[in-house]
Amino acid sequence: MAPWASKLLIAEPASSVYHPSPVCPVLRQQILLGNYVDLVQLLQPSIIDTSQPREIQTNLGLVQLRNPSPTRSKNITPTEFALAFSLYRGVICSVYPTRRTELDEYLRIELDMALRFGGLGFYTYHVHFTSQAAGRIKQFNQGTYWGALDSKLYCRIFAARASLSCQLCGAPSHPALACLGGRMACNNFNDLGCSFSSCRLMHICSFCGGPHARSTCPHNPTTSAD
Repeated sequence: MAPWASKLLIAEPASSVYHPSPVCPVLRQQILLGNYVDLVQLLQPSIIDTSQPREIQTNLGLVQLRNPSPTRSKNITPTEFALAFSLYRGVICSVYPTRRTELDEYLRIELDMALRFGGLGFYTYHVHFTSQAAGRIKQFNQGTYWGALDSKLYCRIFAARASLSCQLCGAPSHPALACLGGRMACNNFNDLGCSFSSCRLMHICSFCGGPHARSTCPHNPTTSAD
């Protein structure tokens, strides 16, 4: 053995270093039970355990204190949502790792709504979706698959909202970041399929811009399964 080998310090791989969860035990338990959890509480977690009574001793005896009401999020940006939901997803996947793909898809759907419509509609969808999911568990002990768009809820929230228009080409179906430079999507491709080998139009979804036909688009509420 080389003389310097005994003095060499081998750094422990980062993956094996234990990092405690930033989510407090109370919220972690609520998440794993399937209860509704306001994501803003993950951004500003409370150190108060609301499940335990709060008491104070006074000259008049023991006085029961009211637990503070949980903070309700009024405004949350897509970036804050992504951060909070990543913590939420981490709690679930620490126990149910097979759900990661499903929850990743849910996050993608949410951020797509935020990008497409702006405003807080994406978070309104999240609040309703997760509240309904929690209700199914409580009433019927039935889980909800999060990786698919709830078309009825989507239409109820966004039917009267115009999508943001592209600042480059003026089309209302996509933001400037996803603009195709003014090139049009092929209607044949989006309907029954395009048979032109030299088609000059874009063979992409005319609804979301994805590499599939509009008729099979998972984000189009008119084609998604109920």
